[in-house]
Amino acid sequence: MKYSKLEAELKKHNLSEVYFGSQGFIICSSEELESEQLGYSKHPDGTDLTGSDHGDWLEGWVVFARDADLGDPIFTDTKDENSPVYTAMHGAGEWCPELVSPNLEAFMSSLSYLAVSTKEDCSRIEPNENTITDPNELSSLESKLNELNEESSFWSNFIEYHQEWLEESDY
Repeated sequence: MKYSKLEAELKKHNLSEVYFGSQGFIICSSEELESEQLGYSKHPDGTDLTGSDHGDWLEGWVVFARDADLGDPIFTDTKDENSPVYTAMHGAGEWCPELVSPNLEAFMSSLSYLAVSTKEDCSRIEPNENTITDPNELSSLESKLNELNEESSFWSNFIEYHQEWLEESDY
């Protein structure tokens, strides 16, 4: 499996963690890509876990990041020339991918945009002085993320979840 396009994007953006309120992403380095596949496309003993004989993880799916809160994989489909990015709930018994971004470049640009827009250094239990709380700023952020990702519902839900978290925190 070739990772060249993915490796180039990971190196270009040079991100390892991006946090936004209670949410975040842990991004692997290009050197960690092979080990990130363990439990998804590869068994720890080296057995291939793709295909109908082994489950529903598809051959072209490559994990390169995780949700910081739940550990759900963030992966791209290397068999698709657009390299769309997905997430799926870990431990659900089957993989039901949710589109995060129409392509890898848009996803990595979104993470870079989040990284410069927020001053968070970890996932928060409660908002602090670095948390973006201004509705206008959140709306602007949502618009930019939707623009980068061609209106993927993931990013609107991402901002909505942040707003609900703020409300629950009485911030």
